[in-house]
Amino acid sequence: MQKTPSSPKSRSPIRIVLIAAGVVFAIAFAIGAFFIINKVSEDNYIKKNGVTAVGTPTGNVIDTSTKRGRYSDADWRVEYEFFVNDKRYTALGENSENVRDLAQKRANYIGTIDIIYLPEDPSRYYAYDFRHIF
Repeated sequence: MQKTPSSPKSRSPIRIVLIAAGVVFAIAFAIGAFFIINKVSEDNYIKKNGVTAVGTPTGNVIDTSTKRGRYSDADWRVEYEFFVNDKRYTALGENSENVRDLAQKRANYIGTIDIIYLPEDPSRYYAYDFRHIF
């Protein structure tokens, strides 16, 4: 008994689905890469051109979680305050915890950190608090 090859028409819908899935994946990857590169570029610009201030934990932890459909990514960050020309600014640390209690423990434990900000816009900052991970 001789096998007959399947017709090109029967494989066509599968190819279309695979190509479409590949295109969607490539677009999602490109968008993600753009945001990561943009964030790294922004941080590097601030580190190069910024001024350092002392950041003190406020004792607050801020929920910066994101929700994607039915799922959410828990993300708790320590809030710091710093002053520029006697004006108070708040900053969120770069490090995050996925459990609020851990973030609160860090907020109570951490001493001061360096916050690098742009003199022309102190709301653009880099608050590096990774060295305070337990």
